[in-house]
Amino acid sequence: MQHTERGFVKLFGGFSKKSEHQGGLPPARLRRVMDYIEAHLKEDLSLRRMADVLEMSPYHFGRLFKQTTGLTPHQYLMRQRIMKARELLADDRLSVAEISRQLGFASHAHFTTVFRKLSGMTPTKYRRKNVK
Repeated sequence: MQHTERGFVKLFGGFSKKSEHQGGLPPARLRRVMDYIEAHLKEDLSLRRMADVLEMSPYHFGRLFKQTTGLTPHQYLMRQRIMKARELLADDRLSVAEISRQLGFASHAHFTTVFRKLSGMTPTKYRRKNVK
């Protein structure tokens, strides 16, 4: 799934984007780390691993990422995983538990909790409403 800011904004309110770079991460560096996150959604992505992509300390990376996006790196990661989950739930060949595993959630319960928090319903209810 290609990351799109418009899709992100539509689903989760997005983040403010300044017309000129004023502190925070420069656009090219932000894109690099966002692309990395998207490519590694299934993995256990620690703050350190994300920061290493930009050769920064985890503390400095976390501060700059939040300054730039309005979200912590972890919040952004969870939102990206839920966006991918919504796409996968549209195909009923995969179980909800399998989708949870594929997206790197610690457990099915954790997936359900995060999905409900960000989508307003459980993955199963979402699937029932959206599978054709």
